[in-house]
Amino acid sequence: MSILLIPFIWFLDRMTKDKAVDELSSREKEYIYKDKISLRLVYNKGAFLGLFKNRPIVLHLFTITALVTILIMGLPYWLTGKERLSSVGLAMILGGALGNYTDRLTRGHVIDFIAFAPKHKLHYNIADFAIFIGAGLLVVNEFFK
Repeated sequence: MSILLIPFIWFLDRMTKDKAVDELSSREKEYIYKDKISLRLVYNKGAFLGLFKNRPIVLHLFTITALVTILIMGLPYWLTGKERLSSVGLAMILGGALGNYTDRLTRGHVIDFIAFAPKHKLHYNIADFAIFIGAGLLVVNEFFK
């Protein structure tokens, strides 16, 4: 069942990025929730923290390799339903990675728009959160095996 998270996360990521482009394109940084969260449209041509932004071919090859690896790793969990945390974690990672890669393919960059206090410097999107949470679930699963 956790395999259904993949298209759900991809779709949610696409919707929120499209909304961010529509709503934030003409605005400066906007602070919400007592200035703890800020919204600002940022275009990231690289991976996390701009990694490989000047090496797009390397970035594409790395991303495709990661997507295939996650798919291969996830299939046994998704088909058997064993180890729920790993199954959910891998599905979240794959859904998020597909969301960001879709941006790279269709827009030439990834849309980021959420930042946090205190500095509001690093910007994220729903796909990033899914990847982080998914990786956290894999780590938790390893500790409690």
